[in-house]
Amino acid sequence: MGSNGGTESIFVLKIFIIGNALRSLEIYIMKIYHISQEQPWLFPVEEISEVTGIGPKVFEAEKIMENALHDEDVVLLFHSGTSDQDEDIVKYGLIAQFGEWVEEVLHGATDDMDAIQSIKSKSEAVFLSRMPSWITIKVARKMEKSFQNVTLDDIRECGQLCLVTVYNNSSDIYEATEDGIYRGYVESWWGSSLENDQVPFGVETGDIFSTGNVGVDITLTGNDLVMFMQRNFPDEIPDQ
Repeated sequence: MGSNGGTESIFVLKIFIIGNALRSLEIYIMKIYHISQEQPWLFPVEEISEVTGIGPKVFEAEKIMENALHDEDVVLLFHSGTSDQDEDIVKYGLIAQFGEWVEEVLHGATDDMDAIQSIKSKSEAVFLSRMPSWITIKVARKMEKSFQNVTLDDIRECGQLCLVTVYNNSSDIYEATEDGIYRGYVESWWGSSLENDQVPFGVETGDIFSTGNVGVDITLTGNDLVMFMQRNFPDEIPDQ
């Protein structure tokens, strides 16, 4: 009797364990189904990451990108930087400034210090782009390497990317079109314009910029940056 009771208890325990395993498997399959049906909002980001292997920040960034693609009033822009800037950008956003790169160009163009100071005083800007195509260049400068020698590990160590969503009628986002520069002005997306002598130094045809500070939706560094780029813009970073 005691032996049979013990056998029955073990049998019931096995059934219980199998039942829990099946329920866990069912929940896992349902998560995969809903995510595959583009219904990821039914689950926390952490659970989606567990199922898909996509990091939470990468998932959030891709969601921002997808939302922008489906909203005709919104444009997704990018700003590339280096990882040592990330903490300040997360806190304060992108601050309009006269960057080191532009300053090098300016000092190469003139040695008149009065002219340099005058230009710098009205040339603070945040540069943006429609594609995240400046990451490797920024990392190369930071690491004092040639563009061709930057590796994926360098991107992981030093790279940084901001995703910025702006309304397509924004009055403080300017685009330097060839026609506009030829006619002597740069026009914003809402029709306001800067005369050429008001355009920040270093702006070239095709550049998108703001003369004010710009908030960011999310920043990516390290493994998150590499995964996001490999999944969405593999041609913009090194293969290895």
